[in-house]
Amino acid sequence: MVALDTLTGLRGESPLLTLLPARRDSAVRIPQDVQGPPYILDRPGAYYVLTTDITASGNAIQITAADITLDLDGHTVTFGDDTDEQVFGVRFSCQGASKLCNGRIVQGRRSGDYSCAIRSNSRPYPTEICGISTDVRLRCAYPVNFHTQAVQLDFHHNHLQSRVVEIESRHYPGNAILRVVIGSGGGIHIHDNLLTEGCHRGIMLYESGP
Repeated sequence: MVALDTLTGLRGESPLLTLLPARRDSAVRIPQDVQGPPYILDRPGAYYVLTTDITASGNAIQITAADITLDLDGHTVTFGDDTDEQVFGVRFSCQGASKLCNGRIVQGRRSGDYSCAIRSNSRPYPTEICGISTDVRLRCAYPVNFHTQAVQLDFHHNHLQSRVVEIESRHYPGNAILRVVIGSGGGIHIHDNLLTEGCHRGIMLYESGP
């Protein structure tokens, strides 16, 4: 790593850095080890790794067990490719902590109003989301919607894109690129993210919390 001051010519270099990727032999592979779609992640404490791009006509992935990490490993999850229902790319429905990282979640050709790339509902549990990019485009769709009781959320280094141009109402519920309803206890940390386009609001925070 090199830093150069173009005004003074001063130059700084870091020591040589070495990165050594390690294979997780205990990881649960998607789709090899899990039937779907939808892929139901129900092994508490497991590390799940997506090994290829996946496409789902409806819901793609649902996290139902606590202390799970879902690593998309640079792959793309396409959800809502052919359904009239409200569906989700990754849905957190677990009663416990969880993490989602390292990949892309996009909306397919046809799905119902208020579909979401990432959705969490009624979960007052620690959640980390990082290294994720989204692309939604159909009516009333959300890139990310923490619908109720969000606490201890660490949301960082993501790129949320919304190409939505049609919403049901700008009054309620409206639309946002990132929507978070904060539960008792708060602890919401949103930092180092890029939000692109969108048709209504960038970030919507409801209720109160530190």
